[in-house]
Parts: sequence; C-alpha cells; structure tokens
Amino acid sequence: MADDMKQQTQDWGNYWQGRAGREGGAALVGVGVETDAEIGAFWAAELEGSPPDSRLLDLACGAGSVVRRAFDAGLSDVSGLDISSEAIRAMQAAFPRAKGFVAPADSTGLTDGSFDIVASQFGFEYANPVDSAGEAARVLAAGGRFIALAHAAGSGIEREVAANGAAAQSILSSGFIASASAVFEADLKDGSDAAFASAAQVFSGPQKEVLELGKTGFSLAANLYQGTQTLYQRRKAYQLSDITQWLSAMEVEIEAYIGRMESMRRAALSRAQAEAVLGALERGGMTPQPLSPFMSKAKGESIGWVIKAANKGERQ
Repeated sequence: MADDMKQQTQDWGNYWQGRAGREGGAALVGVGVETDAEIGAFWAAELEGSPPDSRLLDLACGAGSVVRRAFDAGLSDVSGLDISSEAIRAMQAAFPRAKGFVAPADSTGLTDGSFDIVASQFGFEYANPVDSAGEAARVLAAGGRFIALAHAAGSGIEREVAANGAAAQSILSSGFIASASAVFEADLKDGSDAAFASAAQVFSGPQKEVLELGKTGFSLAANLYQGTQTLYQRRKAYQLSDITQWLSAMEVEIEAYIGRMESMRRAALSRAQAEAVLGALERGGMTPQPLSPFMSKAKGESIGWVIKAANKGERQ
C-alpha cells in the first residue's frame, strides 16, 4: 500500500510539474473536469454568500480548482493542501495569494478548528477517504462546512478514465516506441538500406495503430505520433541520443499517465464507501446531508458524489 501511494504521488507529481512549467505533451492529458461549466456553477452556488473572511481549505487541491472558485466568490483567506509539492507550486503560481501546504489529506498536521470551509473537488478520496473526512472535521471551526465532489464508482468519469488508461496501455503494447527507436538507429547509426527497410517494416504496424488512435481524439497518441514524425523530418539536425532520449521520456510519461488513470479509477467511491465518509464526518461532530449524485445535464448522467456536512455550533 505504501509503495502504491508513493508511485501515485510520483505519477501525479510528474503531471503537476508539467502544469507548473506550462509544458505540453503527455504530461498534461487529463479528463477535462477542472473547467466543466456545471462544476463551476456548483461551486459558485455553494460559496455564494460566504463571509469574505471565511478561511477555506481546498483539500487535495491539485492545481487549485476550488481555490480559483473561492477567489471568484470573493474569499480572501484561501489555502490549498496536496501531497504533491509540484501541485502546490502549480497552484501558487496560478494563485499567488493562496497559502500552500504539502501533506496527505488524511494527516494534514494543521491546527484544530483552523478553517471555516473545507472543500474538495475530486481530491480527498485519493487518500484514505474515511480518515480524510475525519481530518476535515477536525480542522473545521464551529459552524464550519465540508463540501466535496468525489469520484463515484460507475460514473461517467470512472468509465472515461478506464477507457483512457486502456488506450494508453495499447500505445505501449503496440511497440511503437521501441520500433520507432529502431528506425532512427537504422537510419542514423547503421546506415544500410537493408537495416532501414527491415526496421521500417516492423514499425509500420505500430505506426498505423497509434495514428488511428490519435484520430479518435486521444491526444496522447496524437502527440506521440506527431512528435515522432517531426523528429524524423528533422532527424539530421539531432543526435541519435537526443531522439532516443525523447522517445524514452515519452514512454515514462505514458506510464505515468496510466498510473494516474488507475489511481482515479481506484479512488471512485461506491455508495457504501461514500456513506462511510458521511459516518466519519458525523463522528467528527458534524451533521451530514444525505448523499446525492452530481448529475451532469450535459452528459445526462452522474459524474460523481456530492458529499456535504455542517459543523455544529455558531461561527466564532
């Protein structure tokens, strides 16, 4: 379990490092939930009317999706917490006024009762969701609120990430990267026509497979295919080692992407698991609202759980 969490942190750290550096390519391929208009409307409604001095913590914040919504709602005391230091750097690069904390969601180390709102958008469930809920209850002040959108088992997002992971795996299984490397080596190092023709023949199948996958709109495949084509067109301007290094880096990126998709799939909560989260909030002294799905009108289906609870007592 510890090794899985370490690998998950590395995979997401790779992603957020790319986000912080504004880099393109495989590192930035996601599932498109951060800017969803319906999700934006949800947060606008939830945060509307909050006192401007409300202290908000975006739990497992990533690049700060809820941080952004909080500033849009007029809040000024906004913090983000994530296990990935790269995520916090990306968040603070985008929102310099936000405070940043690097820690797991289920063991934040933050002071009891130090926030009025703890919010999470597809985040806290990546850690132990029950322990993370208990931690949220601990750091909430009297009158505080917990508001979360969480991945749900069987939702549209879960199916999307499963399909994305399978598509990425098919790139690796095709042998595209190894056979592309062989083509470049035969062209730039061996130099013989026979060696090049043999390598090109082996590459033709994987090349077609990745091209067709890119045509479906899977940008990870399109980026790999187009990047390889560009390198081939300009191959005389590069050292063979530069080309093979780029292909190796793309393989690492694809593996990390598969890891991220798998971690998203594993994070999806069943109804029983989501109810257990509500139980943890209640044990922490909060009054939970009934569990409800987050229904997307555009997609015509649920894309997650809405999990909410209010702390007993009046805000100080």
